[in-house]
Amino acid sequence: MATLYGILSDFHRTSPTTINRALESLKTAGAQYLILNGDLTGEQNAHKIPPPQYLDYLLKAAADTNLETYAQFGSHEEFFSSEEVIRQKSRLYGNIIHISSQQTIKINDHYLLFLPGSDVNSGGEYTLGTDLPSGVYLRTNKGLQQIESKEHYATCQQLIQNKQAQGMLHYENTNDLKVHATDPEKTILICHIPPLSSGKLAIDRAQFGVAKESFTLDKRPIHAGSIFPYPTARDLIGYGAPIEMKDENVGNKELSDIMQTLGITKAICGHIHEASQRAHDTQSNPIPQHTYTPSLLWNASCMDKSRIGLLTVQDNQVSYQNSTF
Repeated sequence: MATLYGILSDFHRTSPTTINRALESLKTAGAQYLILNGDLTGEQNAHKIPPPQYLDYLLKAAADTNLETYAQFGSHEEFFSSEEVIRQKSRLYGNIIHISSQQTIKINDHYLLFLPGSDVNSGGEYTLGTDLPSGVYLRTNKGLQQIESKEHYATCQQLIQNKQAQGMLHYENTNDLKVHATDPEKTILICHIPPLSSGKLAIDRAQFGVAKESFTLDKRPIHAGSIFPYPTARDLIGYGAPIEMKDENVGNKELSDIMQTLGITKAICGHIHEASQRAHDTQSNPIPQHTYTPSLLWNASCMDKSRIGLLTVQDNQVSYQNSTF
């Protein structure tokens, strides 16, 4: 029995008016479930619609499709506002699933295993790595304080508002995949960031700029090592900014290592816009569309580029279809 998923991610400057069109395109193509795979707040629309309202609109639009929808956060979402919206929407609509409360989901003969967060955050508060236990932390001048009770959690927002704390951190330890991946052969990892791959056509190949030294931009200090998207970096270089252009594979090595250790051979990601809709196996061999395979790494979507994807799962194998709207 084949199962078909519609996948969307990376809503940065995407106009809210296009969201319904993308969802309708996936539903018309036969999607039975939806996956919203990170960077869901449309933060570059903030002059028109604040990120929490954007997320609210997106989840309402997904709910209106009547398709069961799994939503996880990436590198741009702030903790308190995003949690408030998604928890409210998941209570209101039975088909909106917040994966932080159910990280592994069995559907038919396979499992979806979700890994939210990013190793490089752009103002977001969902991160991952191997340095900390999974959990929610308060960022203070004295370091991170893990939140272990509802009473402590209730005081955190007030501390942040009073500037007695700098914010929150939702941390996922990638080693916890060992606990969740009970049947790796039947598991599809849904992660916002890509695992480290190789080659210029890989799912994690990125073009970007790095500040070689500190400088000032619009009276704002920019520190050495700051990273800029390719178009921004190119423009800043034109104005004489000390930025070096890079063209590299930037996927997460810890993630690729744990996948190899566990035997997970199927992963769906986003995050690297310029690599969206590329696909290959775990050895970086290209995989064509509509081809069933037991090994697939696929950068499925970038809404900012009008790119969405369809994943078909059948008998421990998967195939993909790139689509636009």
